Amino acid sequence: MMNTAFFTLKRSWKETKMFGEWRRGGRAGGCGNHQTFLQNPQYLLEVYEDQEMRVSLEQEDRRSSNFRSRGENYCIGFSITKTDLNRKYRMHDRMERVHTGPYVQARSILARLEMKKGRYLLVPSTFDPNQEGEYLLRIYSEGGMTLRELTKDVPSPPKMLKKPKVAATSVSVHAAEGFNLPEGETGIEAYCIIKCEMDQVRTSITEKHAKPEWKERATFYRQKPTEDVVVEVWDDNLLKDSLVGSVTFPMSNSQEYTGGNIIRRYPLVKTTAEGSEEHNGFLWASVKHTTNMMDI
Repeated sequence: MMNTAFFTLKRSWKETKMFGEWRRGGRAGGCGNHQTFLQNPQYLLEVYEDQEMRVSLEQEDRRSSNFRSRGENYCIGFSITKTDLNRKYRMHDRMERVHTGPYVQARSILARLEMKKGRYLLVPSTFDPNQEGEYLLRIYSEGGMTLRELTKDVPSPPKMLKKPKVAATSVSVHAAEGFNLPEGETGIEAYCIIKCEMDQVRTSITEKHAKPEWKERATFYRQKPTEDVVVEVWDDNLLKDSLVGSVTFPMSNSQEYTGGNIIRRYPLVKTTAEGSEEHNGFLWASVKHTTNMMDI
């Protein structure tokens, strides 16, 4: 039974709930101390505005005389990390952790969280791997949010004559700096557009700053892995946005991007009206490319 002592009649809460199961063979990976952590059920949590949330995780009561194999309750908990702006499939690497609570040997746990607008990965787990059982995950939210389980590891094989996905490329944009600002201006409200093959992903818009930061990532599953990836930095304006500059990542030499965790500084280049190229600041970014789509 949910303890509602944390709630108040003066606020309106929306309940979202998901039933799930930890099971051996790929869905009972244990806590984050284990290499198998991501072999747990995974949920994509999309938060549409800054808000307060309650997250509840409840397991079967293993102490009940009606339970099929009576015993002690598991130590349970959950973790929330950042995830890709365009995440569609299960994650196979770890991004920045937003929350991880203590693992408690209890029937249910409840955490109060202050969540920023964004996309996250929520992973409920037992403390030890290979512990099987059913659970109920509930989220109480004040504002807009969605929750769905990620079940597929990689894209499905194509139908008919379409080309298969043969590689994956992740692009992380961290920050930008060194712009040529007009006199009197102290910074820009910036966003990035990451372009790969026929897809493009837009980051969030930063507050006005001379060195805007995003720390956001997009992952693309590739049919044409040698096609270049482009990141554009834009200045968000009331009337018309303006291009600050762009970086092209040549994929013909894709082995350069097999590390994935190395953040480098790349010059931003913009083409003038006369057709010449001019330098306008720098982008800090990291790129990872792999032919094993279970790496990202």
